[in-house]
Amino acid sequence: MLNLSDALKLYDLIGQYLPDIISDDPLDYIKQIIDNILDGDNQVVYIEILSLLHKYSQEDLLAFDETKLLSLFITGLTETQILPLQQFCKGLGYA
Repeated sequence: MLNLSDALKLYDLIGQYLPDIISDDPLDYIKQIIDNILDGDNQVVYIEILSLLHKYSQEDLLAFDETKLLSLFITGLTETQILPLQQFCKGLGYA
């Protein structure tokens, strides 16, 4: 679980990549986020998000294979509850 400061940092990184239409399937929703990041050709953001979520250095993350990174991303966004974070930020007018 992230503290409020880190949660807002996460939202700053990921907010622009969150889909407008929320899927009923959490994995589909996370896939859309990943697709949006990769379509924007911004893999650095992907690594920054993982670093924030799991407290790994960016160098450590780059040593992991793609499957491990994907697993960490899914786990991190699920544990962080990205949908309530998005709703919270929008409710504050932070979005």
